[in-house]
Amino acid sequence: MKFEMIIPTYKRIDKLKRLLDSIHPDYLKFIDVYIYCDNNDIDTYNALTGKYGFVMGKIMDKQYRAFGIWNYHLKNHFNSDAMIYVCDDIEFMENALMGMYLLWEQINNDNDIVIGFNQYNLESSSKYAMGIIGKNFLKRFPNNQYFCPDYVSFYADSESGEYAESLGKFYFGNGLKIHHYHPAFYKNENDEAHKIVRDKHSQLDKIVNKKRKQLGLLWGQNFDLIRPTIEGV
Repeated sequence: MKFEMIIPTYKRIDKLKRLLDSIHPDYLKFIDVYIYCDNNDIDTYNALTGKYGFVMGKIMDKQYRAFGIWNYHLKNHFNSDAMIYVCDDIEFMENALMGMYLLWEQINNDNDIVIGFNQYNLESSSKYAMGIIGKNFLKRFPNNQYFCPDYVSFYADSESGEYAESLGKFYFGNGLKIHHYHPAFYKNENDEAHKIVRDKHSQLDKIVNKKRKQLGLLWGQNFDLIRPTIEGV
């Protein structure tokens, strides 16, 4: 069983180190770790590739953001049993990754499942926000594009997660605990990356999500895109 962990990042060197330090070396036997430094973030790339020899790093030549980076990897480089998608401001709790491995083996169903991590420390969080996607579940999507391209910063994870749940393919890993240092709950964690995610372009995500629901669209069930028409209004 082999997993690929894809971590998008932008100017968060210390946060990324905290995350990488929470990955026990024993788990690297079944996890390959990829760091995608968004929008020409060369400083992060240089700071991490030397210290963390197990990390495979790539500098993105423009801004992709998290959904864009995860889709980019799935389309161009994914070649394992499953992809782990997580943000750079988390920390894995003890046994979370080993628990993930054991749970995956238990309910594998031919790698045709999606499992969500438990952001146990947040009062409110999406069960779909970070997780693991099996390679055969991904085959339902053109070019493995699990995250709906209609969205820039929000909702794409939820929409695909809802689709997985509608098929009985989604499992919530209650014991797979991650500590999420979300700036909405940890004010001292606020930074440039957090602000970028919430810029004027991301504000349309809420409108797009509402319209997609009105039209009965669910990514995976269908593949219609509407954002260009809304952006043109």
